[in-house]
Amino acid sequence: MHRALLIPEIAVEICEILPQDDEIEDHSLDAATSSALAALAGTCRMLQNPALDVLWRFQTSVINVLNCMLGGVWEWPEDGLGEVSLRRPVLPQDWERPLFYSRRVKYLGTGSDSHLDMLTSGFYDMLSLCLPNEPLFPNLESIEEWDPDTYPITYFRPFFGPLLTTLCIGVCQSAAQLSFLGSIGTLCPQIKTLHVRYSPDLAGRLEILSVLVRQLKHLRDLTVPCLDGEALDHASSLPSLRTLKLTDQPSNPMGRHTAEHGECRALITRMDLTCNDTSAAAGVLSRFEASSLQWSSFVFPGDTIANDIARVCRSITEVQPYSLVSLIIASGAHNRVHGVADPAQLELYSISSTSLHPLFELKNLTLVRLSGPVGFDLDDGSVTDIARGWPQIEVLELKSSTFKHVTPRATLRCLISFARFCPYLHRLWLTLDATTVPSWEEIHGQRAEESRIQQSHLIILTVPESPVGPPLAVAAFLSSVFPTLELVYSDDGMHPLRQGDSGLRDQWKAVTRALPVLRSERS
Repeated sequence: MHRALLIPEIAVEICEILPQDDEIEDHSLDAATSSALAALAGTCRMLQNPALDVLWRFQTSVINVLNCMLGGVWEWPEDGLGEVSLRRPVLPQDWERPLFYSRRVKYLGTGSDSHLDMLTSGFYDMLSLCLPNEPLFPNLESIEEWDPDTYPITYFRPFFGPLLTTLCIGVCQSAAQLSFLGSIGTLCPQIKTLHVRYSPDLAGRLEILSVLVRQLKHLRDLTVPCLDGEALDHASSLPSLRTLKLTDQPSNPMGRHTAEHGECRALITRMDLTCNDTSAAAGVLSRFEASSLQWSSFVFPGDTIANDIARVCRSITEVQPYSLVSLIIASGAHNRVHGVADPAQLELYSISSTSLHPLFELKNLTLVRLSGPVGFDLDDGSVTDIARGWPQIEVLELKSSTFKHVTPRATLRCLISFARFCPYLHRLWLTLDATTVPSWEEIHGQRAEESRIQQSHLIILTVPESPVGPPLAVAAFLSSVFPTLELVYSDDGMHPLRQGDSGLRDQWKAVTRALPVLRSERS
């Protein structure tokens, strides 16, 4: 121990060391740790309070606190099938012992408990009438994984206090549950982390969530389904905000942000948006132009056309072109969208390098995952533009639907661009036409330096829906450009193959089997 520590501080350190790392992470204690802390608490007065603080810090229900009451107050059904009831009125002095322990509770979560089936809404109503004047958990800081459908509001409401900083609410499925959210900002003004989910068909969600967010001044991590323009303006003015996640943002009803709304002071580093259309994303992005985004993801419906994707790309570039390192743009759930019904509309949905061109200003990107309902219309020149645009890229995935996609025009030769311009790339997902293997003599004749290009970081190559030529020749080419390449996949292994694709997969498996043989020969 450090020589400058006082004896009480040393006692605290001893008790804090006992829990293992995984126990600290999920706030739970195993039986051995709990027994050790209980033994320390009974050893001497110096260790009692620090040990009890750690032992009581996280609770999954109110049961342990109520069990601290002297006998004769609560009647617990022996078979576990009935309801808990009171044998006599609860006196003020009955709370002295429970409050001695409940003041130490900092985290309240939900978990398995043999008594939970007996704790009905009626029990919580009864408990709220018996509580002392002060909150039962006056120092509570976090309520985690609260599912209002399983644990009614009457369970948690008595425990809300001014020190609460973390509130994670499960799926709200009724107007009554949503109504309670409007008062949380007044009860708990210090909330920093707020996560709320809801049933998708629940009316009034936008209004009540926006009211709640506008009441909070110290938000750092915000995850809600949707917000209106005023709530977004408020969020963008919070210097403390670092993470924003909207899981079901409706079509943009609030327009773009203008100077009259005030200056953006939020320095968010992560933004995740699932929107009904691209205008909603543009409306959110315009409010955070002064942020230093590092990680962003955008999910749109499967019928989003390529021109709308291009507009989103321009909006992203306008926000912050230098700090972004990770970008995900998905149109529809990958491999679950069967594409457009009319093959003649492929051009309307296929994404070209021109649509992606604004993103090439983001030179510090290390991870890019893009997906569309019919994929990307790219030739070798387009792929070269992509490789030049993202020189720091480490993971690049250009995905499309399994069932309907653009016929690939890029060939094996385009991979040379990644070897030349992307030295850190170690995972690539790209549909291409591998039926023709480039001749090194031809390449040498056109550009002599290309014959010597190698990239020694690429390990995994995924080429879904890609026709392939002779497996040994394809493997020889890949191994010569990417000597560390280990695996080549023709599908993600998670979705059923179309008719005729099993033979294609077998050919690409043959390519993978040949890679280690060729690698050993070169060494």
